[in-house]
Amino acid sequence: MTPQLEQQIFDAVLAFARTGNPQHSGIPTWPASTPQQENTMLFDSATRLAPNHDKALIAAALPAISALMARNFDPDSIQH
Repeated sequence: MTPQLEQQIFDAVLAFARTGNPQHSGIPTWPASTPQQENTMLFDSATRLAPNHDKALIAAALPAISALMARNFDPDSIQH
């Protein structure tokens, strides 16, 4: 992790803690997500906004995850 990347993440967390909004001057504009568009900031050497970046992955994985949950899920095993 570079010092610049560390600062971008730290400033986003701090801004979110202070205001409920992670936006700060060191990252691209990060609009709030909506039901139609999930706005995810990808912190990397070239930090960027990635709208709906994992939608296809989630859609592809959902049938397998659902099948595993249906087969292996025991509600009595949840610790409260």
